[in-house]
Amino acid sequence: MSQPYEVIAISGSPSEKSRSTSLLNYYTSALEQLGTRVKHIRLTDLPAKDLILGKYDAPAITAVHDAIAGAKAIILASPVYKATISGGLKALLDVLPENAFAHKTVVPLASAGSSLHLLALDYSLGPILAALGTPKVLKGIYAAQTQLTSKGDSYEPDPDVRARLDHSIKELHHTLAPASALSHPNPDAWINRHFIAV
Repeated sequence: MSQPYEVIAISGSPSEKSRSTSLLNYYTSALEQLGTRVKHIRLTDLPAKDLILGKYDAPAITAVHDAIAGAKAIILASPVYKATISGGLKALLDVLPENAFAHKTVVPLASAGSSLHLLALDYSLGPILAALGTPKVLKGIYAAQTQLTSKGDSYEPDPDVRARLDHSIKELHHTLAPASALSHPNPDAWINRHFIAV
């Protein structure tokens, strides 16, 4: 039996080139460089009919259930539409079992056209995470369109967003690491070296 993934990274964007997915990729790239096993789940990989009709027992959906069940943390990334998360991500969260996020740490990431929807993570996603039994939610990372620069098929975060991402990455890594791994006098010293190439 294969070893379960430590982190499940879910992209809630329907677009191929996405600002929120770029935030997610930055985050997971750093975690993977630190040795964390990450599984990526994208809305575009799941049958739309299963999500729209709420087929919680469809093979693709049960595979998501199983991956989440074995993980320690979930990263959710979504664009903000009409002051809330994407409909596709909401549809996916709706077909998850009750308390699917129990005993797991969740990290929310979001992007939007401006800073006007800054509280969308708290007001739209917060109640959903509570309903899924989430015991710990790290502070969300929100980026406005002006804070993400187009670069090839992705977007590059500005220094402020990058600093917030790096802080969150270290916090999640500490949460996932065994206590023995954090006994070093300065546990952040070796982590910071990895962020240079991200």
